[in-house]
Amino acid sequence: MKLLLVMMLCLGSSSVVTAQDAQPMTIRPELIDSIIEIRGQNYVLDHADLEEYPHGRGERIYISSLESKGFAEISFFDDEDSPEQTIAVMLSEFESASSRFEVLKQGNVGNIHYALAHFRLPGYEGYFYIEVAQDVDGNVDIQQNFYSLNADFSEQLALVREDVTIDGVPFLQAPVIDLDDIIAEHAAQQATLAATPVVETYVVRDTDVTIVSPVRSYNELSNDVLDVVFFSTATGEANGLIGYLQDDETIPANVIRAIVADTPQGERPAEEIEVKTLSDEHAVGLYLVPSREGDMLMVISASRHDGDIWRIESLAAPPDAFMSEYQEIIGHVSMDNRPIFEDTDIESLIDDAEMAP
Repeated sequence: MKLLLVMMLCLGSSSVVTAQDAQPMTIRPELIDSIIEIRGQNYVLDHADLEEYPHGRGERIYISSLESKGFAEISFFDDEDSPEQTIAVMLSEFESASSRFEVLKQGNVGNIHYALAHFRLPGYEGYFYIEVAQDVDGNVDIQQNFYSLNADFSEQLALVREDVTIDGVPFLQAPVIDLDDIIAEHAAQQATLAATPVVETYVVRDTDVTIVSPVRSYNELSNDVLDVVFFSTATGEANGLIGYLQDDETIPANVIRAIVADTPQGERPAEEIEVKTLSDEHAVGLYLVPSREGDMLMVISASRHDGDIWRIESLAAPPDAFMSEYQEIIGHVSMDNRPIFEDTDIESLIDDAEMAP
C-alpha cells in the first residue's frame, strides 16, 4: 500500500497558512500533464509532497482554508493500487485520528470511486468526502478529497470550488452522489438520536447502575472481588467505571492506593498527585496515568457501602479536557439514583492540586 502521511486533522485550530499567503498560484504536477490553479481568496496551498514507494509514485497537493474551516487534497497516483485500495487507506487514516467514525456511503459510478464519512474529534464533528478517478492519463489515478465541520461543509466546499480548479474545472465540481441530500438525512438522524436518549441499565450487587447517552457503557466485569461497569464519554476521550469492590481494608485512602497499585502499569507507574480523606469512610484520589496517547488525569473515589463492600467511581481523561468530560457524565451515570461523584468536589480537588488547564 502507499506510504501515506497521516492526515493532520486541524479543524478548529490555527491554520498553518496566513493571509499573506493569499495569492494566485499555478501548480504543474510532475506525474500528469495538468494545471492546478489556486486563486488564494479563501484557499491557499498548504504543502505538496512527491512520494516514491516500491510499487509506484504519488504526488499529493494539500490546500487549506485561511480560516482553518476546510481542508482539500488533490493527488495523483501512478502505481499498482486500485481506487478501492486508495480509498480504504484514506478512510483508515481518518478513522485512526477520529474518536468516532462512520462511513455513510461508498461505491463507484463508472470509473469514479467514492466514499462519504462522518467523523468526530474532541469537540468537533464533520464530514469527509473522497473521489478517485481511475486511469485518467495512462495508469495515473486522480484523487480529490475534502473535509470540514458539520455546519461548514457545504459552504466551504463551495468556496474551495471557487478558488481551486484542475484544468479549468472546479475542484469536486460534480460529485457522483448528492452530498447535500445524504448529509441532510444523516444530520436529521443525528438530531433524532440526540433527542431520544439511550438508557442502559445494569444490576450490580443488587443495585441498579444507569448510564444515559451521550455517555455509553462498553464493558462489564463481575468476579468474587469486583463488580463494575465501564463507560466512555461521547468524544471517546474519557473513560471510567462505577460499581463495587470487596476489600477488608478499613481506611478508604488505602483502598484507593491498592486499586491503583493493582492496575496494570505501563512504562512507568501512575503518579499520585493527591489522596484526600473526606471522612472515615470516604476518600478520593487524583493521579496522572501514562497511556499510549499521552498522560491521563484520573480521579478515583472509594466510599464504604456496607461492611467490606466499597463503592468505587473513577474517571480518566486528558488533563486539558478533563473538566469538560466530567461535566458530560454528571447526570448521565448513577447507581440506585445516586449520581457519580455525588459527594466529591472534583473541581476543587483539581484546582487545589493546580491541575486545572
